[in-house]
Amino acid sequence: MLNSEMRLKELRSRKAEAVKDALNSLSNSRVNIVRLLRYGNGCILSLSEGSEDRLGGLYLTLKQEKTLTSTTIIPDRQGGVFLEILGRSLANHISGILITTLYLKSTLTSEEVSEILNKLNTIVPASR
Repeated sequence: MLNSEMRLKELRSRKAEAVKDALNSLSNSRVNIVRLLRYGNGCILSLSEGSEDRLGGLYLTLKQEKTLTSTTIIPDRQGGVFLEILGRSLANHISGILITTLYLKSTLTSEEVSEILNKLNTIVPASR
């Protein structure tokens, strides 16, 4: 692997860790594990409640120029419309394909939803 490729990988890893750490510091939120994988044409965002990574509801958002297309692939049992709101909200910062997955043990309160969205909307653009 070339030196520049190794540096780029390391930088992306640090940015992903910064997003994870910032979200994990949410005071009222139960979301314990956050993963952000960036690609040249989009990203995957995973939020999990608990001590291990888990897949939950799956939502796909495609953003091309000013057009936003989205669909639920696997409905989330606990998140209600939060998964859809999360995908559409983050698509404002990311062009291309955005896949979001959310695993929760129980329903989030409106305060928790607001806190997570606010934190993500400030962190994700900075992680580019």
